Amino acid sequence: MAYENININSLDTALNRVDNISESQISNNMKSITINDWQSPIRINIVNALSAAVEEYKIIQTDIEICKTIASLIRSYKEQDEEYERYSSKANEYKRKYEKYRYKTNLDANEEYWKQHYKNKYNEYVNKKSSSASGKSEIQNKINSEVGNLR
Repeated sequence: MAYENININSLDTALNRVDNISESQISNNMKSITINDWQSPIRINIVNALSAAVEEYKIIQTDIEICKTIASLIRSYKEQDEEYERYSSKANEYKRKYEKYRYKTNLDANEEYWKQHYKNKYNEYVNKKSSSASGKSEIQNKINSEVGNLR
């Protein structure tokens, strides 16, 4: 999945702003609508609406926490993706160096050393790249799981 277009800092800021709305603010607004001040049938409608808002807010708070977890996972995914790209670049670099020696015959000891060195480094970075790809896949699965928890 492509997360490169997600600005995590902006997402965190937005989630924190929504999270800063407190249930008590809604409840206090509801309590401020007293029967003495509002002797009208509309008062009941407003109080009922605010009561529903308090209940809805509890659900929204849960979703916000899930979204914060998802944002954190996306940050980890992006870091893992950058690592994967670094390992891929290094693997390609060592592969090119190894290819210079791969089909040569009658290599001297120094050349044989570098051929083996480049081959070992290439294999090392291929393994790191594979491990990083597995890490990305694990994070993606966690993101999908968290998304499934949203209402």
